[in-house]
Amino acid sequence: MLQELTFITILMLLCQHGLGIEILHHIAGEGTQANPACDKGTIKVIASNYGRTSITACPGGFSGDFLNNDACFYDVTSTLAGKCDRQQSCSHDVSNSIFTDACPGIYKYLNVSYICLKTQTPLDCGGIACNVIPICQYEKKAIRCKDQKISVFYANYGRTDPLTCPHSNATLTSSLCFSDQTKTVQLLCKKKEECKLYVSSLTYLDQCPGVHKYLAVYYICT
Repeated sequence: MLQELTFITILMLLCQHGLGIEILHHIAGEGTQANPACDKGTIKVIASNYGRTSITACPGGFSGDFLNNDACFYDVTSTLAGKCDRQQSCSHDVSNSIFTDACPGIYKYLNVSYICLKTQTPLDCGGIACNVIPICQYEKKAIRCKDQKISVFYANYGRTDPLTCPHSNATLTSSLCFSDQTKTVQLLCKKKEECKLYVSSLTYLDQCPGVHKYLAVYYICT
């Protein structure tokens, strides 16, 4: 709950102070496909609803009783976040067979609210799109490549945006913290199919004490 509230608070401050964060909205009607995308940066889903909260939005060629509901709500934020977060674009079918139908007989739509996070490092790993995994400070997480070897292209220990691994010590002024840890992570994960990483300043060089950091690892499976 603390992390969720911190994320929302930070996002509101970013928007209120005009610090380059714009909330985007993508609507796709039932039976079509949703395609949220970022021209620059990667997607961070804030909220997503499958239903109908307006009788005029996204009519889909229907009228009358098919649209006569403005309180049909089924929260699919976690589903869209799992599909789209950290991608430059994503696609998701919109149908009752995928999402719970909260209002049968009403023509529904998927409404995705998201922001585009600017990235400080390329999302290209030798001509191949990178896999990117963030590991929050004091957490342990495994990088896995099934039947392949992990190839690390870049790793940063610090903070390059205030929204990843939200925390009370992740402020608006603490989002330019870099500590290149590529060689360290390459050594730890070299020729492995699975690499477990514990993130702390005892292992990685801390360039911004007092800021809650994370390790961002850019890699591919080879």
